[in-house]
Amino acid sequence: MIKESGWSANPVPARSSAEVAPRHADLVHEVIARHPDDAPALGTDDALVTYGELHARSNRLAHHLRATGVRRGDLVAVLLPRGVDGIVSVLAALTAGAAYLPIDAGYPPQRVRHMLTDSRARVLVTVRSLVRPDLVVPGTPVVLLDDDRATLAAYPDGPPAVPVGPGDLAYVIYTSGSTGLPKGVMVEHGSLRGLAGWRADAERLGPDDRCLHLFSPGFDASVWDIWAPLVAGASLWLPDEETRVDPDRLVDWLAAHAITSATLPTPLAEAVLTRPTPPDWALRILGAGGQQLLARPRPEHTFTTVNLYGPTEATVLAMAGEVAVEGDGPPSLGLPAAGAVIRLLADDLRPVPAGSLGEVFIGGPGVARGYHDRPALTAERFPPDPYGPPGSRLYRTGDLARQLPDGTYHFAGRVDDQVKLHGHRIELGEIESVLLRHPDVRAAAVGLHQGTAGPRLVGYVVPEAGPDDAALAEHAARSLPATMVPAAWVRLAALPLTPHGKLDRAALPAPAERVGEAPRDDLERRVAQVWADVLGQSPNRDDNFFALGGHSLRATMVAVRLRERFGLPVSAAIVFEAQTVAAMAERLRAELASAPAREEDVRTAADPDPVPRDGGPPAPGRVLSFAQQRLWFLHTLDPKSTAYNTQTAWHIDGELDLDHLDTAIGEIIHRHEVLRTTFTEHNGVPLQIAQPPTTHHSTRHDLTHLDPHHHDHHVRDVLRAELDTPFDLATGPLLRSHILQLTDTAHVLCLTWHHIVLDGWSVGLFHTELNHLYTDLT
Repeated sequence: MIKESGWSANPVPARSSAEVAPRHADLVHEVIARHPDDAPALGTDDALVTYGELHARSNRLAHHLRATGVRRGDLVAVLLPRGVDGIVSVLAALTAGAAYLPIDAGYPPQRVRHMLTDSRARVLVTVRSLVRPDLVVPGTPVVLLDDDRATLAAYPDGPPAVPVGPGDLAYVIYTSGSTGLPKGVMVEHGSLRGLAGWRADAERLGPDDRCLHLFSPGFDASVWDIWAPLVAGASLWLPDEETRVDPDRLVDWLAAHAITSATLPTPLAEAVLTRPTPPDWALRILGAGGQQLLARPRPEHTFTTVNLYGPTEATVLAMAGEVAVEGDGPPSLGLPAAGAVIRLLADDLRPVPAGSLGEVFIGGPGVARGYHDRPALTAERFPPDPYGPPGSRLYRTGDLARQLPDGTYHFAGRVDDQVKLHGHRIELGEIESVLLRHPDVRAAAVGLHQGTAGPRLVGYVVPEAGPDDAALAEHAARSLPATMVPAAWVRLAALPLTPHGKLDRAALPAPAERVGEAPRDDLERRVAQVWADVLGQSPNRDDNFFALGGHSLRATMVAVRLRERFGLPVSAAIVFEAQTVAAMAERLRAELASAPAREEDVRTAADPDPVPRDGGPPAPGRVLSFAQQRLWFLHTLDPKSTAYNTQTAWHIDGELDLDHLDTAIGEIIHRHEVLRTTFTEHNGVPLQIAQPPTTHHSTRHDLTHLDPHHHDHHVRDVLRAELDTPFDLATGPLLRSHILQLTDTAHVLCLTWHHIVLDGWSVGLFHTELNHLYTDLT
């Protein structure tokens, strides 16, 4: 049945792999070329990119990739935040005949380096601010979109003539690995084109549609986000980072931007379903995917809610179903989608009786090629389909389900130790292997515990001595994404084992449940409601914010809401300093009592006299920007942290006047107050103070006496030591420079700064200005 919303339970089938055009990026360029050049393609709060601009930018980058040596079948790694540049880059990779490897810019350096090394990516596309010495893989060229603008602009706007067929590789996405290392899933063009066409048909997408792009690049749902709207000629719209995680802000944003189709992680979709529908909402389709959907739409909702199910190994989607307003129990997974074949099989690969529980095996055109360089694992997880045509294969999901009388499927859990949390599929073994690398941990296990506070990962450790919870979490966060760091810890004398000597996960004890009394008064209740809005669960007055799943981003969200509700200059520090509802309410009570004086302090700080440029005494401080506040408070929690140290290094060939170079750097610092700014606190308000200019001196290293073969080693040592040296935000300086002389005509200039004063975009301007100033001096 086709509903007015535009969702079709049985859409027109997408074209088969054999029908896909065999030229260029066969899922996109065959249709983008037909879209009007002035039609909107990508939109943010600050910019709009037309299809003509998208086409031209991606084609120029594709030519540049070809010039660096990229050929058909190669892999192009894209390390960029969710945004316009990322979409341009993955499209360029396909246009160049290559496949793309999306890497989340928030991943720890060790994970990024493993992905680059394991995949043997032919080239890395990124920006200067994200390049660190410990990420660079020898022999892998790096394309810097910010540094290479002039080079890219010189290439033709038309696409390079590279033939690409449905069996060619389209992308590789790394998922959690059971052996402790993430594994790359290889998906071909035919599978990707089939998915994009199926969604475009099922949602009846067209040029008038405005589709949400919310998922991070390294998550396979980004594939669903991006390609179907572009195939259909619709426009993609990207909210900012704060909006994309806040249900209330997201609802308002969807309404303000007239979004017609939005797919969200299941927990966020469930939160949106509880919010009132704005009267001017244009939304037709709300998709939910990543884990079991428990909520249902309300009768007043004018959009269609769709439950989506599928693993990375089956090209994102295998089942889909419209969610009814009423029903018994959780919504089903729906019916097979995008040409998928669903088989419920027993351990011996025989079909289970009708209505019985079986493991979900997925067949059809969406089945991935396999795991990159993992033939044994590929053979295990992608067995031949004994009930399909010759040569057909299945993917063994590890999910349990049963088929209901109406033909839909009901999810019933997992058969292995892979779990889903907040929309992410996680191999517990990967987390365990990281914990075992801690020198004071003799044994480790990880489990997913469903408690009164909701699902959370629990780390079980058998320690030698210590470490405390904070040390364990910090150790895990160095190698794992935030979604894979355990939220609770249990120490054991020994791990429970089965009679066969294997870990007995069923015998792992549950972590201590939270206990406490309800909020006592109106102020505590109002604070608890803010927590509930952000965390998705109602806290007691003595509950710890971080024990309930809070983190720095959610702390920022709490601060924003407290500012809005109480009219106070509340910062994220209050969450780190007053971690319970009771303590936070007490802090706010004191703030409210002195509100007039505090507001005057802020007005004075926000409107300072001009900062003197003549070396006079510093003017009154300015209040920090929202982003600076977060970085400042994180620094106060751990002054020795180097997490926000950023570095760039430039090779300089030819004779170099070191004194003139120092003078040029000093002039830039003189011109830009932020580069000589320090950060302090006045009456509880963090302020930035521009210090008087001084003569700049770089630290110099003479390596001319060393064997040239050892230069790279010594340069890396200096750069690494400098990156690992913390900054003092209160005393500064927050920009340091080192000049390493290799020979009479070869030098390396290294700049290291704290992210609170300089971002990646500004580094390009710094480089340009430095070139001009040095040239003028010489």
